[in-house]
Amino acid sequence: MNAIRNVLLLVPVAAVTLAGAVVRAEPKADATKVDGKALVKDLAIRQAQLHQSFKTVRNQLGNLATRMEASSSIADKDKGTAIRKALKLAGEKHTEAKFEGIVRSLDAPGAHQNLDVLGKVVQDLKDLDDDLQKLLELLSGDAAKADSEARKAAVDLVSALKDLRDKQAKLQALTDIGKLDKLQERQEKLAKDVKELLAEGSEGLKQLEKLKNKTLADSVTAHVDRAGKNQDKAQNKLAGGKPREASESMGAAITNLNAAISELEDFIKQKRDEEREKTLATLLARAKKMLQAQLEVQDGTAALDKSIRAATDKKDALLWAGKSNKLASKELEVVKDSEEVVKLIKEEGNAGVFLQAFEGVRADGDLIYIRLGRTETGTVTQATIDDNVETLKDIVKALERALRKPEPNDDDDDNDGGPGGPRKKPKLVNRLQELKMIFAMQKRINGRTTLYGKLYTGEQAPAAPAGMNEGERKQLNEVRSELRGLAERQEKLSRITRDLSKKGDGNRPID
Repeated sequence: MNAIRNVLLLVPVAAVTLAGAVVRAEPKADATKVDGKALVKDLAIRQAQLHQSFKTVRNQLGNLATRMEASSSIADKDKGTAIRKALKLAGEKHTEAKFEGIVRSLDAPGAHQNLDVLGKVVQDLKDLDDDLQKLLELLSGDAAKADSEARKAAVDLVSALKDLRDKQAKLQALTDIGKLDKLQERQEKLAKDVKELLAEGSEGLKQLEKLKNKTLADSVTAHVDRAGKNQDKAQNKLAGGKPREASESMGAAITNLNAAISELEDFIKQKRDEEREKTLATLLARAKKMLQAQLEVQDGTAALDKSIRAATDKKDALLWAGKSNKLASKELEVVKDSEEVVKLIKEEGNAGVFLQAFEGVRADGDLIYIRLGRTETGTVTQATIDDNVETLKDIVKALERALRKPEPNDDDDDNDGGPGGPRKKPKLVNRLQELKMIFAMQKRINGRTTLYGKLYTGEQAPAAPAGMNEGERKQLNEVRSELRGLAERQEKLSRITRDLSKKGDGNRPID
């Protein structure tokens, strides 16, 4: 992977060098010392070599992506996905065709004397450099960081634009009701503030550049420019004693600002949707891997327990212990994967039900690991494994539905961060899916509680009798610990349910 990355790093560097060389090759008043034809021919050869290098790299990346996608490692699968996205981007931007076009331009008869051709080559090289930089961002993981920065920049711009729009709306309202005292001065200041938002060197312009989207940046700039011009008209109309016409110009400025805000909010939503889809896909891949491992433990534990129960003596105890330890090692994979997922979800910051579900899988995985380490393959162990299998199946089902059928997030109505403020991050799945998962988790807590109730009669686990040996005492303490864990899980689930009910909307259809 590092070798491929190094090759890609050389391509944009060479492209910039070529651009500089083409500029130097432009005919000048005293060009007798420059062999322009030879220089452009050399550039064409070097560009053709770079084109061949790119094709080689592209093929290597495709092969590497295939190998990584087939890997059992989640990290490798993620890298394979990143490579596929980079290759897709190269296709969408016609990167290889740009290489070919530059070579054709440089090979054209008389290219060294044609400033139009040379100028186009310089621009094409800059475009190619941009394409390759974006490919490198995807391959290195910088793309996610750039997207996050772009979204934050858009949120900051929306906040600033909404503040200016609201101030303009207030001035318009004062104009309409005839409160014109010092209104012209206030309108003049507001017009100045709007112009300064995207002025050279301003914070607003810096945020605009962070969007990494020239089309959007140009459109937002145009809307803000038009707003400024309409505000100037409003100021002139106020100075001329024409408040009605001034109000119309103010309204036009508000419309311009709203247009800029709308485009930025669409961009923010797009980035959030992309972020959500990526998180869902990552969680789904990891949940499927965990489910497969848990199913292997489930089948292996059931088979081992059957063998142990069928035996008339303990001559195979060592063999059973070896098989149980092997199953414990497989369960440890589930525990480690669930720890990674819990960390990811906490970083994502808005997936309470999923967090509870995966924390439950991790806690039960710990119990299964301990019990299998002691070759305990009986009812409680198998019930715990069954719960983990069903929980993971529910998680996979919810994630697949969310990816297959994106639905309007039913937190949208209460998702606004206030006037001019950023909207909160949307949930990974809708409220119906959250309720289904809560119901399933509650059933499993109830089932486990019932199981413990059958093993230990009474309202609570019994105290250790005086004659109990150390091993039995330890097991009883572990049961007490498991019951405390169930109680904590129930408390968390109740809190999540209460929080969800507070967001309820009696008028919204469930499905």
